[in-house]
Amino acid sequence: GEYEFFESVRLPKDPNTYDLDNKELIVESDKLLTLIASDALEYGIARAVVKDRAGALDFLAKRDGVTFAGELMVLETLWSEEMVRWLNSPAVMAVLIMLAMLGVYIEFNTPGVGLPGLAAVICFTIIIGSKYLVGLANWVEVALFVLGILLLLIEFLVLPGFGIAGFSGIVCIFAGLFGMLIRNPPDKLPWPQDAVAWSDFTWGVVGLSTGFVGFVVLAWVLSKYLPRIQFLSGLILAPAVPRQSGEIPLSMTTPPESKTVSVNMGETGEVVSILRPTGKAKFGDAIVDVVAEAEFLDVGPR
Repeated sequence: GEYEFFESVRLPKDPNTYDLDNKELIVESDKLLTLIASDALEYGIARAVVKDRAGALDFLAKRDGVTFAGELMVLETLWSEEMVRWLNSPAVMAVLIMLAMLGVYIEFNTPGVGLPGLAAVICFTIIIGSKYLVGLANWVEVALFVLGILLLLIEFLVLPGFGIAGFSGIVCIFAGLFGMLIRNPPDKLPWPQDAVAWSDFTWGVVGLSTGFVGFVVLAWVLSKYLPRIQFLSGLILAPAVPRQSGEIPLSMTTPPESKTVSVNMGETGEVVSILRPTGKAKFGDAIVDVVAEAEFLDVGPR
């Protein structure tokens, strides 16, 4: 027999027209109907399954007598659209989040502004730009994210310790990022309204969470092993060795003991270093500095 589709509340009441006892539930009311080609053909939603565009045109011409006088206009996705779609995939988003946070971590652990900070700025720009291009980010969410970055900079560069500015900055950054996972107008709260929005939001959260976990792991590895690598140790400041309160590090050397040696005229000694004309000679057990009357004396008894 043939299939016809109805919502549950609109099922026909006449039992003689339809076999309601053997009705088949295709999808729940709160879920999106998704069919592969064979299912669509079986349920009568599709007329045929064709291989390509030429096959579809041939089917229309044979079945319905539909022909086209001119060449069909084909709308294809641009490379830029494919790139933006790729950038918004969960895997790429996780890598961008991980690299951005890692760049910020390294930058705040090294003096000056360098390559890690620049890499973080580039990654965050790509994240926000790709979300904005596909309509997921509006100006409110972008403003929240930028405000969060500014508050963190104020906390680290201006205010001592970690207080209200730092906490508020983190809240603004995460609010902006999570808001960019849902398509919503600026005057409404970002909350999924349908199954498609929930699916996009779920995969977005997976990407953000994976990136954050990857950052934590890499930050731990860098802090533990990077200072031991000689040519990379400058990227991370090694922690200072803790000292007890009141201790002051001192460098102290003990001077050698001075000993007075008496040498009488005519006493025989042994030259232990070449005299040119100064050097050292040994008298008994003592080694003393001497000056030779000659210009040069070699090592040996004298």
